Amino acid sequence: MNFCAVYFLHLWAMGLGYAIKNPDLIIAGISFFLKALLLRTL
Repeated sequence: MNFCAVYFLHLWAMGLGYAIKNPDLIIAGISFFLKALLLRTL
């Protein structure tokens, strides 16, 4: 795993932790994750 993958997984884990109190962060986290995957494939 490269540094970017670990960094995104870290943000994803933090997002899931806060998502329990703020469900909107789930949508924001998913959209950000999809954008990251899209940028990675280009």
